[in-house]
Amino acid sequence: MNGLLDHDRIIALAYAKSRFRSSFEALLMLDATLGNAVRAARDPLLGQIRLAWWRDELERVPTLLTTADPVLRAIRAIIARHDVIQGMCLAMVNGWEILLSDWPPEDDRLTEFGKLRGGNLFAAAGVLTGAGTAEVLVASGSAWALRDLSFHCSDKEVAKRASELATQKSNSTRRFPLEMRPFHILARLAEQDSLVPGGRSKVGSPFRVLQALGIVFLRR
Repeated sequence: MNGLLDHDRIIALAYAKSRFRSSFEALLMLDATLGNAVRAARDPLLGQIRLAWWRDELERVPTLLTTADPVLRAIRAIIARHDVIQGMCLAMVNGWEILLSDWPPEDDRLTEFGKLRGGNLFAAAGVLTGAGTAEVLVASGSAWALRDLSFHCSDKEVAKRASELATQKSNSTRRFPLEMRPFHILARLAEQDSLVPGGRSKVGSPFRVLQALGIVFLRR
């Protein structure tokens, strides 16, 4: 199911405890799927229609697992066990939809995007592990989402502002619960990338794997 995940997310999932791995993968796949719906939309209206489909499906009875879409089926299974995650997934849809509204987005809208998308993604993972929706998870998730946007946004001014907003957030990822290690890795990789002059470290390179190892074993 992880065909849509990039190398960073695949590396991060490798460090997940086995009992959480499939659920973490489903949450990351949902985020990737929503992001692709936005990026692939030549017309904002088409992107909104795709996101509306996801919103409608996520709002349906969580126990209705019969669907051809493996990501949706996996997310519904998670919601059936943790109903609070339903609202978090819907908030992620709303977060991505911000990028389809008036462009370029103002700083307050970028901040809202970060919290709705990344804050809820990390918080949902926290619910799965029993870590709850600790503020450090929401703040770190928000900063991660903003940095991720800055790495992929072709609008250099928006990318710059998203990175600056992420830097302003207080997000000590060193306080992540061990069960949240994959999200700790994602947050720290993005934070380290934001310090690289001229751009990110090469995703998928051997150095990238070493970076993740350093985060895991040195807790840095």
